[in-house]
Amino acid sequence: MEFRRVLFRSGNAIGFFTTPAWQAWMADLIPETIRGDFFGRRHRVLIFCMGVGSLLASILIERIQGSSATIYFWIFMFCATIAVIDPILFWWVPEPRRDPPARRKLKDTLLLYVRPLLDRQCARLIWPATFQGMLFKMTSVAVTLFRRGDTVGDQRIGCFMSLEFIAAMEATWLITVAIVARKWGQLADRIGHRTIYIFGVLAHFTNVVYIFLNPENYRWLLPIQILIHALIAAGHPVAWQNLTMAISPKGLR
Repeated sequence: MEFRRVLFRSGNAIGFFTTPAWQAWMADLIPETIRGDFFGRRHRVLIFCMGVGSLLASILIERIQGSSATIYFWIFMFCATIAVIDPILFWWVPEPRRDPPARRKLKDTLLLYVRPLLDRQCARLIWPATFQGMLFKMTSVAVTLFRRGDTVGDQRIGCFMSLEFIAAMEATWLITVAIVARKWGQLADRIGHRTIYIFGVLAHFTNVVYIFLNPENYRWLLPIQILIHALIAAGHPVAWQNLTMAISPKGLR
């Protein structure tokens, strides 16, 4: 189990390491004036596919008889295959010519990695966003457990939602984001990505609804919260991505 956990974390880390290269490449290709619209469109397609996939996966897990490990395996294999196809399609996308990188000493290379953390503009974006992301990850685990419910002694805690209902809510959130993401991107091109980013973070305040959520009212109260959260948060990822592109020095993205 410990080995599998380490393997999973390693895979996540490798994925994150490739993100800056892709973002720098897109920043070269896409004019700054239409980045919000472009990435809003792209985000719409990705999120819509995630919503449909989450719903279908939950139905398979809950309805198909047999080993759950086998079902999870094939779901993960299908997702991995799609994930590999995506970068292969970029083979036909032109990459701008760049000058060969200058030779640097190890000390100079390390200073380049520290530079964004000390730069005033980057630090104002990176540190709060990192803290906000950490808090979101912490609460998302509790939210999932509360939705599924548990029994401690004779005390029932949570809402005891079915896996299909949880997946339907996830799909509702994703599809709603897919519908409005492009509009947020277009608005960000006009009024600025910083404004959209700050507004998107406010979506977390809708989680106050969990104070009132219970097995009797979740069927109508949770969908309302999901829709409001999705409508507010839809522009947040695109705005964050384009902010980082805009403040990064062109030659060192």
